[in-house]
Formats: sequence, C-alpha cells, structure tokens
Amino acid sequence: MSDDKEKAQKEARERAKRARNARRRREISEDRSKVSKLNSKLSKLKRAKSTMTSASSMLEQAESKARAFKSGLSDSRWRGQRRQAFDQSFSKVTGAIKRDVDQNKENKTSVQHKITELEHQKSSLERAISRLESAME
Repeated sequence: MSDDKEKAQKEARERAKRARNARRRREISEDRSKVSKLNSKLSKLKRAKSTMTSASSMLEQAESKARAFKSGLSDSRWRGQRRQAFDQSFSKVTGAIKRDVDQNKENKTSVQHKITELEHQKSSLERAISRLESAME
C-alpha cells in the first residue's frame, strides 16, 4: 500500500513539475515576444534619431549660412524701407530656422529618453527570461 501511495505522490510531484515547467515555458515565450517587439520599436526609434541628427545638422548649416549671408551684405547697398523689409523677412526666416533647430533638439532628447526606457524594459525582460530558464526543472 505504501508503494502505491509513494508512486501516486511521485506522479503528483511529476505532474506539478511539468505544470510549472509548462507555465515557465509559456512565460519565456511571452517575454521573448515582448523582447522582439521592443527590438522592433528600438530599431525604429534609433532610425528616427539618426534622421533627426541629420536634419539637425542641415538646419544648423542653414542657420550658419543665413548668418554668413547677412554679415556679407553691405549696409551701404541697402537703405531705408527696402533694408527694413529685408531685415524683417530675414528675421522671420532665421527665427523659423531657430525654432526648428530647438524643436528638433527637444524631439531628439525625447526619443533618446524613450530609447533608454525601452532598453531598460528589454534588459529586465531578458533577466526574467534567464531566471525562468535557470528555474526549469
């Protein structure tokens, strides 16, 4: 009788072990799926950041060229209303460029923060996967 009882207990432990392992495999699979999605998001964000870096460089070059253009103008050639109209228009253009440069920097910072956040999430998931794998019986 005790052999049957021991056998039943052993079978119960084996079933529980299989159930735990099945649950862990499911969690590992779900976490790997999450890591895959995070990798995709990270890839997109890194491409966006790279594009923003290129755009930032172009905007800063435009700003520099505008300043160089303005400094190259002779005050004696432009006077009165024409000079004032030009200065107003030029100020609008350079102001718009400056706003675009500033907005681009803000966006890049925001994207970098999101990249850092997602990398942290990915790292946490990878540690969880590792713990689950090592807990497999």
